[in-house]
Amino acid sequence: MVRQLALSVLAASLLVPAQAQTGRSFDSIEGLVGTSSAAYFGYITSLVPTGEPDPQTATRPVRVHFEVSERIRGAVVDGLDFVMSSSSRETDLGTACAHHIELMFTIGTQGPNRHSRTLIQLGGKTVQGQVCYFRYVAKTPEKLEPVQLSGSSYDEGRIFDLELKAVQGRDRILAKARAYQRRHPEPTASLWLQLPNPYLRQVGDPNAYGGVLLPVCAETRKTLLRVLQNPEIVLKGVAEKDRAWERRSVIAMGLRSLEPFKDKETIALVRRFAEKGDPQSQPSADTPSTGYNVKDEAVRLLEKWKVTGG
Repeated sequence: MVRQLALSVLAASLLVPAQAQTGRSFDSIEGLVGTSSAAYFGYITSLVPTGEPDPQTATRPVRVHFEVSERIRGAVVDGLDFVMSSSSRETDLGTACAHHIELMFTIGTQGPNRHSRTLIQLGGKTVQGQVCYFRYVAKTPEKLEPVQLSGSSYDEGRIFDLELKAVQGRDRILAKARAYQRRHPEPTASLWLQLPNPYLRQVGDPNAYGGVLLPVCAETRKTLLRVLQNPEIVLKGVAEKDRAWERRSVIAMGLRSLEPFKDKETIALVRRFAEKGDPQSQPSADTPSTGYNVKDEAVRLLEKWKVTGG
């Protein structure tokens, strides 16, 4: 009864007009765990509007009970009771509640993307500076009534890992999440690596453009170096006419993401780009330079690192 009430009330009150195309931030398993102070798998068993409407959005906060099925990090609990801000995705979560769909749930000081919610209360206590986020971890039954699942956190249960591989399957996702937690038990900062749309489509729709949220850790450093040294690994599916531009884009954005990882090896690599650029994607009369300049990005990073001389 509670599930039906939540679904009907929220679905009727949150019709959202179409918006212009924007970019998309893709989750990674380790990015979600790494940026969180608490991470669980479980089920929404209650989802009810509560309190007074927000004066700016006219939406009411939502009271949630989350039944924990798997703990990744955070307190050992059977369930969580909390109040969070509302958003256009209440119908989405209402579907998960009504059909008992398992989700990944995280709490932290930084949200992975625009679908993160402000956490208002946790366990009956007011909290500040915390956000929460839900993510699908499995493909749902094909015959859902109603079908109200947003693509941006559904992707039929697919998600990237920090090696930029597409992972599918609840148990595989959980295993990678727990493996990361064992290696890195404390929350960390994150970075965003922009990648070509054809590569991102192995997980979901990138919309206009997109990138992957990754934790700042040694494994991410290794992934960035691998991409910078061999951009072809993320260029599969890119049309030949776009290849030089996309290659420059991958290197330039990879250099931006490399900023937290200053050491002898990364400095030497960035210096090579500052001196030579990327000969395989240098602009020519047929492929003029637009948007990205590898040499400029490398020089800018060296200046941020305050690295001078040879």
